[in-house]
Amino acid sequence: MKKLVRILSLFSLVSCADDDADRAVFEMQLQEQFEAIEQFAISGNCSEDTDCDYLPYGRKACGGPEGFVVFSTSINTEALQEMIEDYNELKVEYFERFDSFSDCSIVSPNFIAGCLDNKCAKMIE
Repeated sequence: MKKLVRILSLFSLVSCADDDADRAVFEMQLQEQFEAIEQFAISGNCSEDTDCDYLPYGRKACGGPEGFVVFSTSINTEALQEMIEDYNELKVEYFERFDSFSDCSIVSPNFIAGCLDNKCAKMIE
């Protein structure tokens, strides 16, 4: 009986280690995807405020976006939307797989997207 308990304990330790490794891989993928989104979003230039826009990104476990990314409409906005959709799907998978949670605060854009030094940025209203 003691051997069985030891074996089951060992399996649970290995299982936890695997979950931690999987979580770390997911978190790294999320970070890399978000950094790629940010880099792509800032790659465009603007000459006036109307050249700038924003999109929500991410998913919270309770629903709603994590935040908003500002971008220049001079970039391929469809590609940006696809990148954000991929990120959102991975975020949902992360929550489901690791039974994770997030704060349930509502994130709304408390800024306007404007042009500053030929780059789109969040401007306080």
